[in-house]
Amino acid sequence: MGIGLIIVGALAGDLSNINTENIKPLLDLFTENSHVGMINALSISLIIIGAFTLLAVVLSIAGVFRQNKFILIEFANLVLILFVVKIVVIVLWSTMKSKVETDMQSKMVSNLKYQFVEDTTTNSNPLSNAWNYLHMALDCCGVNAVESTTNDFDATSWCTTSGSCQATSSQIPKTCCLNVDENTYSSAPSGCHASVNSGTYNAKVEF
Repeated sequence: MGIGLIIVGALAGDLSNINTENIKPLLDLFTENSHVGMINALSISLIIIGAFTLLAVVLSIAGVFRQNKFILIEFANLVLILFVVKIVVIVLWSTMKSKVETDMQSKMVSNLKYQFVEDTTTNSNPLSNAWNYLHMALDCCGVNAVESTTNDFDATSWCTTSGSCQATSSQIPKTCCLNVDENTYSSAPSGCHASVNSGTYNAKVEF
């Protein structure tokens, strides 16, 4: 279990390294109170708990085989510390998770509304480009789940002022379509970005 927790913690830490140069302009806006900070804190906590668990197991085995009272006492102390750390992590996670997710979701929806101007990666607005790169990197589409032609993008200038959405030739960005990348998104099938047919676009949600 100790090794498992250490591995999980390390993998969780890797998730926070998703800041590629193309997506970084967007993620930088949310770094202060974002999931990145929470993921880092959680990963460190998991690694610490895993290390304590391994140490406790080693001490218990040594104490049993050597019948050493001191080692057994230290084992009991480590078990107590481990229990307290677990309780603290669970309490902190439970109290912070909901608020952080709600705040983050609100900020992302607002940013999408005011910064997404085109479904390309070559716009003069780096935040708009970052959203498109994010769709392709995380296989997502906007913030909330896209279920029809009515979605998060309706309030963006891409749909209200100018752009392929405003011209009704697209309902979601081409970067939301399945199996596209920076080089192929421009030729995404119309059944995806125009008709929003189920199974043709990224259905994963950010929340």
